[in-house]
Amino acid sequence: DGICDADTIQTGCIKGWPELDRCPLGRIGFISNQYTDKDQDGCEDSEEDTDDDDDGHEDLVDICPEIKGTAIYGLGVGCPDFDGDGWADLEDMFISEPTQWNDTDGDSYGDEANGVEPDGCPLISGNSIYDRFGCSDIDEDGYSDPSQTWTVSHGADAFPSDSSQWNDSDLDSFGDNSNGFQPDACPTEVGISTKDRFGCVDSDADGYSDLNDAFPMEATQWLDEDGDGYGNNVNGIYPDSCPTIAGTSTADRYGCPDSDFDTWSNEGDAFPDNSLLWGDMDSDGYADQIGTELSDDCPEEWGNSTGDRLGCLDEDGDGISNDNDFYPQDASRSVQESENSSMVTIIIGGLIITIISLLLVLVMRSKKSVTPAFTQPMMPISMPDMNAPLIATQPVHTPSIPVSQGPPIPYEGLPPGWTMEQWQHYGQSWLEQNRRV
Repeated sequence: DGICDADTIQTGCIKGWPELDRCPLGRIGFISNQYTDKDQDGCEDSEEDTDDDDDGHEDLVDICPEIKGTAIYGLGVGCPDFDGDGWADLEDMFISEPTQWNDTDGDSYGDEANGVEPDGCPLISGNSIYDRFGCSDIDEDGYSDPSQTWTVSHGADAFPSDSSQWNDSDLDSFGDNSNGFQPDACPTEVGISTKDRFGCVDSDADGYSDLNDAFPMEATQWLDEDGDGYGNNVNGIYPDSCPTIAGTSTADRYGCPDSDFDTWSNEGDAFPDNSLLWGDMDSDGYADQIGTELSDDCPEEWGNSTGDRLGCLDEDGDGISNDNDFYPQDASRSVQESENSSMVTIIIGGLIITIISLLLVLVMRSKKSVTPAFTQPMMPISMPDMNAPLIATQPVHTPSIPVSQGPPIPYEGLPPGWTMEQWQHYGQSWLEQNRRV
């Protein structure tokens, strides 16, 4: 058959596989060639050889009887197995990777748990690659979506719908990735801050982290621009009315300049340089506070009195308040004068006017009677003694001086508290003010 029968030097034959003719007594006339003896072992394939490809697998079980192969598993026994994992190349999903061969869900990750890049979800196609291979990854960031059997604590994606975040070390719902969405500024410390930075301690839960919160224990305030201890938030507790100017005021408003430190702001303090005074309800320059040299005796009524009382109404401006001024519209007097004294003054005044009038008459007459030859000396006229007792004069020689009796008295009589003398002087004004004219 052309295959050397023994390991001897013979002519007209070739060495068989392996080396010797396995069928030296084969059919006479048989010639070994690629068609009749594929493995060139000297045995006629059709009659004698039960393993035509000589791969150790009988032709009856060898799926590839004419191709030498080492596969021993699956449906390709006896077929070529490139990676030598026992699985024929024709059914090996990973022909170059001996640790993997099957991929049930077809996602390119092998089912073999102990192999290279094992599929964490062999029955569900997926593209996760970091925490586990081949599982669902909705946001496609490489981290698998969490499940009942594979949670965040195992490495699943803490943010399955956010491709920029996946890990949350302190479990405060803010991601560790500093370049991602809402990055956790304090990744190892649980926090709820969201305004100035994410994920840091915020004791009062106002959104601002304690580190940047001027009032870490007061939820209605967080910023203190001027550093005076009062917050900028106008709707918060103790709001600063002067947020850019440091101040100590607290009485009328918070956080504004208070030069005299009486707790009233300078703008709300009628006496900004006097710590004992601050209020002036009637704006007359006298303080509402009692017991001082500027205390207003009439704090609810504007006034200008300075004599008997401070800050009360003084119409005639003589310093005496109207309530204590008997003549509230006469700046020349304020104390009540008696009726007799007034009459004496009037009579004396009348006498003086009469005497002056008589003197003028006498002077005029003397001028008319003077002659060039003789001038009669004028007799001195003595002035009456004002301290002498009054002597009744002859009506015919003393012209009467009319005394003003004032305007008509109202039908109901004089106003309460008025005297006739007051009525004579101020009655007309009273009538006009009360629209009785």
